[in-house]
Amino acid sequence: MKRIFIFCSMCFLFFACKKELTLDEKSQKYCDENMEFTCTEPLGDFYFSGKINGEDFCVSADVDGYWMQNGIGTGTTTSTSDPTLSPGATPFGSFYNFGFVPPIIDNRATEDFAPFVTIWTPFIRDTTIYPDIEYFKRFIKEGDLTLWESDKDRSTGFYFSIAWNCVLLPGYDYYKETRPLAIPVVGNTLTPSFGKQDNAVFRISELKISGVPGFRVYDITFEIECDLYYDGTNGKYFGRLEDGIFKTQVVMP
Repeated sequence: MKRIFIFCSMCFLFFACKKELTLDEKSQKYCDENMEFTCTEPLGDFYFSGKINGEDFCVSADVDGYWMQNGIGTGTTTSTSDPTLSPGATPFGSFYNFGFVPPIIDNRATEDFAPFVTIWTPFIRDTTIYPDIEYFKRFIKEGDLTLWESDKDRSTGFYFSIAWNCVLLPGYDYYKETRPLAIPVVGNTLTPSFGKQDNAVFRISELKISGVPGFRVYDITFEIECDLYYDGTNGKYFGRLEDGIFKTQVVMP
């Protein structure tokens, strides 16, 4: 009898864990399969627009709470055999980020299916965080640019992505009780970096530098056409982006 009790307890634990994993998987499936790319609002001065699988898609600063998020970011690069690194050290780098970001709501996340659109410059591979102008001197030039490929170091190209989040099912209140320290969301990211880029176009088509004494104003227009893949180890094909325009502005001292 004692052995049966222990066995049944283990079964209960197994099925309890399996049930929670199933909820997570269901949330991810819901988030993957129900994303719709639309463009229903008039565009402001700064925006991203294009066609994904033939459907119009856009986001625009100052529309529906969206805002431009431009600034320096940091992270790790693809591990390499760099002789300057200490044994076991992870290569570190910084980059400049251009983005259109949806508003944060009361669950510490964004609205379900509210897309982020982001461009990162190549990484500068050292531990220094440089002034903004250094990233522009190195990477922001009119003409064709190289997209980062996932099997290469982050210093080798630009990263472009479209991402979105969804609150975990069965809902925020449930996960607030069961996982109070976690942000209860799943999400996905589309990028050209996890697949073939033979027919990709990624360039700065227009770069205007103006301003007043003490400040520089950069008006930048990227043109983007590429195949999109899910960001991750599987690199599943999603579709094609055409006529992509990413228009932003950066003001710096």
